[in-house]
Formats: sequence, C-alpha cells, structure tokens
Amino acid sequence: MVRYFLFLVFVFVSNLYADSVWKRGRIIYQDGINTNAEYSKLEDGTYFIRQGNIGHKFNPSQVRSFVEDAYFQKINNSSPMQSSFESLIYFRSGENYQLREEKEISFSNSIALGSKISALTAATYFFFDSMKKRKEVSSSIYFLDYNQKRNEFENARNGFYLSAAIFGIISVYYMIDAYASFDTGVDGKKIGAYQSKEMSLEEYLKTQVPNKQSYFQFQNQPVEHTFNYEKTFSFHF
Repeated sequence: MVRYFLFLVFVFVSNLYADSVWKRGRIIYQDGINTNAEYSKLEDGTYFIRQGNIGHKFNPSQVRSFVEDAYFQKINNSSPMQSSFESLIYFRSGENYQLREEKEISFSNSIALGSKISALTAATYFFFDSMKKRKEVSSSIYFLDYNQKRNEFENARNGFYLSAAIFGIISVYYMIDAYASFDTGVDGKKIGAYQSKEMSLEEYLKTQVPNKQSYFQFQNQPVEHTFNYEKTFSFHF
C-alpha cells in the first residue's frame, strides 16, 4: 500500500515537472516578495511554482502577479518620478512603465506626442503672431486703424494664452498619469514589481511554513521517504 501511494505521488510530481506547460518569469506574491522561477496553472485553478529542485502549490490568493523578467528589470531600473519626468521631456504618455502590449504603448505614445506637438505648435504660432501684431499696433494711427490693429493683437495674444494653457494641461495630465500608473496593468491595478524583495523559493517557503515540510524536494540522496500531510508533500529519493 505504501509503495502504491509513493508511486502515485511520483507520477503526480513527474507530471508537474513536464516542460510543456511551464512559463518562466517573476512571481510577485501578495506580501511583496518576488521569485524568479517557473510556474504553471493547474486544472483546479491553483499555481505550481518550481525553482531548481523545489516546488510548491499556491492558491491564487497568495500570488499577486506574474511578469517577464525584462519588465521586472525595466521597472526596478526606473521610478515613478523618472517616468513622470520622461513623459514631460520626451512627450510620451504614461504607459512606458505599465504592463501592456508594445502596440498599445506605441499607440498611446503617438496620441500623447501628437497632442503635445499640436498644442505647442499652436502656442508658438500665436506667440510670434502676437509679437507681430503688437508692433503693428505701435505703428498704427490712432483714429485710423488703431482699434483694428489692437483687436488683432488681442486675438493673437488670447490664442497664445489658450494654446499654451492646453499644452500645459496636456503635459501635466500625462505627467500625473505616468506617476500614478507606474507599474500597473491594463486594469489599472498595481503589479507589485517595483521595489519588491527578491527571495528564492526555498527561502520564501521557510518564511511561510518554517516548522513544516510542505513542498516537493528532489535530491540524489539515499532512499528516504518522509510524508507530512499539510497541503503538499516533502520527500527525498
């Protein structure tokens, strides 16, 4: 009976370690810890995470998000303030440091760039036009064309004020958005990659269940069978 049970456990673990369903990346846990490991979603909706010869089954409530290592590195090599500053300097949207598809980021950046350039171009045009109209007012004849030149100057000046205000509002909006949406997903929720603490899976499991063996561990050691009913198993071969 014991041999039959161990055989079933062995088959279960062998299936877990098949390579067809595994993805590699950063697993962000709810408590702010991250692990660079492989993971797979099981049929019951839970996740099995493995790193080296250590594996453990996690409930969805324990895991915050899964991200690629490239995204993780990009986020942790930047900051919300830097993202906001880059949005202002490079006329970007706030999506460069969000977990989105590249085409979505590119589209949003194009919208932000077009909006800012349009407003800035209009402001520049009305600025120089108002300077020109101001000179015409100073050289106009009071009872002949002064009022007309004065109205033209005021219209150009108001156009400059309006377009400059629009440019400022657009820029501030994207700056705030870049800061607030840093390290977020499509749903607007925080991913949790920024400043999360990296820890190996074995170290993390020890913090969760320090006095219990509750994970799969395979080592090339003399045969030793240890079974502890918790949620998962620990045994050595």
